[in-house]
Amino acid sequence: MRATAICLLLVLVGTAAGADVRQREAVQHAKQFWAAVARADTKAMQVCYAEKVTLKAGSELLKQQWEIPKAGDRDKDLLVERVDLIAGYRRMIERLGKDRWTALFSKIDLERVEFRFAKTADRKSGAEKGDLTMTVFTGPGDDALFFFFRHGEKEGWRVVAEATDY
Repeated sequence: MRATAICLLLVLVGTAAGADVRQREAVQHAKQFWAAVARADTKAMQVCYAEKVTLKAGSELLKQQWEIPKAGDRDKDLLVERVDLIAGYRRMIERLGKDRWTALFSKIDLERVEFRFAKTADRKSGAEKGDLTMTVFTGPGDDALFFFFRHGEKEGWRVVAEATDY
């Protein structure tokens, strides 16, 4: 009986340790993604996104000026191809100017970035159990950007949705 209890305890500790490693890996990946965003490195950003990404209602890239196919209605979520999303970011960075972009985003302190793991699925946000939400507070008050990461078997942690209003 005692041996069974010890084995069960070791399995539980191993499972918790595995979850901790996976969560640390997710946060590290999210930080690398944010570093790429802050330096306007769209090539590094691209590898951090899933093949298809949901732009949540209200997101900046839903504006027609960024030329993402089927965008234009900021009141609805839109599933977009990674290649189209990155092209929209390239246009946005180009129009703002890379120097100005990097000046704005590189000064955001990582202490103002919050990481949370979904304990359950949430239909409203689209989060699944285990997803990581990265919230980047961009100014005084509650101005923030939201990025949702999910772990895929082949590709690891990738951004699957974002709610951004730059």
